[in-house]
Amino acid sequence: MASSVDRIDQFIVRKGYVPLANDDVWQSIIDRILDYYGRNLHYRCVSITQQADPLSRFFTAFPDNLTIPRRHIKYLELLVTDSPLCKQLVDWLHSIGVPTQRVFETADSEDMGALRIFGFTDPNHVCTDSTDDS
Repeated sequence: MASSVDRIDQFIVRKGYVPLANDDVWQSIIDRILDYYGRNLHYRCVSITQQADPLSRFFTAFPDNLTIPRRHIKYLELLVTDSPLCKQLVDWLHSIGVPTQRVFETADSEDMGALRIFGFTDPNHVCTDSTDDS
């Protein structure tokens, strides 16, 4: 009988998702985020088998509620201001091949939004540039 981890790995292959970060890469990402922002950070995590829920709440005490194994993280959103520190993080993520996207919940929010860090490419979404900041 296959374990839940094995079933999720089979789901990933069946759906055609391409992983961008394994557990070691995710640990490097988490360590870098902790170095930059510490544990007092609002974040939310969507695993590869979850449907995205734009109304899901942000957690605090990073990284306590992250998906395990980390390689099953579809994306991680950090609620951070658009700052030089955020730009440093984005530049570093892009340098290791991990795409990001800025997501703003409201039209009047120009500097506070979520930084989405992708763990997979979606076969239904064509990504032309890993520096997609839309």
